Amino acid sequence: MYIINMTGKLVEFYQLSLSNFLEGIFNYFIFLPYFFSVTNLLKTLFSPWKNLYIVKTETGFNLQKIINRLSFNLVSRTIGFFMRLAILTFYLLVQILYVVVLPLVITVYLILIPLLFIFSLSQKKQSEKKASSLEVFVAQHLIEEKNRQAVINWLAISIIKNFYKANGGNWKIYL
Repeated sequence: MYIINMTGKLVEFYQLSLSNFLEGIFNYFIFLPYFFSVTNLLKTLFSPWKNLYIVKTETGFNLQKIINRLSFNLVSRTIGFFMRLAILTFYLLVQILYVVVLPLVITVYLILIPLLFIFSLSQKKQSEKKASSLEVFVAQHLIEEKNRQAVINWLAISIIKNFYKANGGNWKIYL
């Protein structure tokens, strides 16, 4: 009976850990373009560097000022182009490195899965962790045993308040 249960746990562990691992790999592919702001860099590829440019503020025609303004704006756009191009090139290098290293990472992970399974057997379950955390909290905050339920309720209300405050919600309507 224990062997059947162990096999079921092993298969379940493999399925869950592989799905989490593949989801993490996929999320990394999604994350990189956002981290490097690829769409914004492509949209502003020929924009001036740090939006530095000179506009004509005086009336009249002065060839020297036109040439100065044109050359400054051209240099600013060139610097902006090369800076954005350097970031895009670095993004492509990181992406290529990730794709090249990915088979090695997957192989190492598949080799380590049995060790991770053995390690997971020695870990407490989530319900056990919650129960021990609750006991520690109650032991630290309980003065008299008759108030045990009040301390547990206080913890539950505090968790609800903090959850809804962190998520921008009004916690009072849930009590």
